[in-house]
Amino acid sequence: MEFVIDAPEEEVPFTAARFESICLIANEAISNAIRHAEATHVRVQAEMMNDTLRIIVTDNGKGFDLDNGLDKAGLGLRNMHQRARLHNGGVDIDSTPGKGTIVTIEIPLRPM
Repeated sequence: MEFVIDAPEEEVPFTAARFESICLIANEAISNAIRHAEATHVRVQAEMMNDTLRIIVTDNGKGFDLDNGLDKAGLGLRNMHQRARLHNGGVDIDSTPGKGTIVTIEIPLRPM
């Protein structure tokens, strides 16, 4: 398993609640890549865009059909979306069978 993290060096200000949600969402995306996708390479990229934190989790796992996979989504994927919405953010999932998955998480750092 190869695991790569690219993150900004500057400190990112957010509340404890936002920090916990961000960690839980990212952890679920990483865990899914390892447990379900059987990925051998996982990359986590974090970047600031204005007042929004964007985290992109990319894997080379087996991927899944978005038309069928999200309808049958387990509790983990639903929790990711719900946690992001609690902070006016979102989660986007792009996956292709046999080609891996990209999970993009965007969370505003300031309450709206």
